[in-house]
Amino acid sequence: SVDTLVLTGNSFTNNSIPVQISNSSIELSQVYNNSASGNTYNAILLYYDTLTGVSILHADVPYRMQNVTVPSGSELQMQAGVVTKIATSSLLTINGSLVTQGTSTQKVYITSYKDDSVGGDTNGDGSASSPAPGDWNYINFGNNASGTFDHTIVRYGGYLTTYDYYGSIRMLSNGTLTLRDSEVSYALKQGIEVNNTDSSAITSLIIERSTIANNGSYGVQAAAYSTGTNNVSITNSTIRDNGGIGVYVS
Repeated sequence: SVDTLVLTGNSFTNNSIPVQISNSSIELSQVYNNSASGNTYNAILLYYDTLTGVSILHADVPYRMQNVTVPSGSELQMQAGVVTKIATSSLLTINGSLVTQGTSTQKVYITSYKDDSVGGDTNGDGSASSPAPGDWNYINFGNNASGTFDHTIVRYGGYLTTYDYYGSIRMLSNGTLTLRDSEVSYALKQGIEVNNTDSSAITSLIIERSTIANNGSYGVQAAAYSTGTNNVSITNSTIRDNGGIGVYVS
C-alpha cells in the first residue's frame, strides 16, 4: 500500500522528534509550511522509507534521512533552501531520479547529521559532536538512474570497506549525473565516483561551474569496464585540495 500524509501549517514544539515517517511507501508531497523549535531533534525523520511518485522536500524544517530509497519511475525533488542530513552509516538510494533546486541565495545542503552549521543542532547534542568525512555513506544512483544538482552542497560522505571505497556521490551504469554551481567536499575518499560495470552501458557525468574540494582521495573518479562508455564533461570548475588525483578517468 502507499501511505498518504498531509502536514501543513503546523507548529511542533517541545517534542522528542517533530515528525517521524518509518518503513513507509509514500509520495511525500504535502508536508510544508511547518515549523519546529524546542524539540530534542528539530528535524523530520525519514526512516527506511520508499519515496514514490514525485516527492518534494520543502525548506521549512530540516530533514534527517536514514536509508531512504527512491524507486525506478519516481522522483525526489529538494526545493531551494532544503537541508537534508543523512544519519551515520546510512545512504540515500536513487533508482529513479533526484533533482535539487537550489539557487545562488538558497542552496540545498546534503550533509552530516552532526553538521550544526546549517539547519541547526538537529542531533540534539549541542557542541559535543562535529562533522567529519565518512559520517554518512553515499548517494547511490543505480542503473538507469539520474541526478541533477543545482546550487547544492554535498559534504562529509563516503564509505570504506576492506576491499573497496565509495564516493559521496556514486553513479552506476546507464545513468546521467549533472552538477551545476554546486560543491562536493570533505568525502572520506572520492568526491564523485562513476563506476560503469556494464559492457553495453553509456554513463554521463556533467559538471559545470562547481567546486570539488578537500576530498580524501580523487576529486572525481570515472571508471568504465570492458566496453562500457563514460561521457565526462567538466567545465569552468575548481578541483582543489583533494588527497589524490583531481580527476581520474580509466
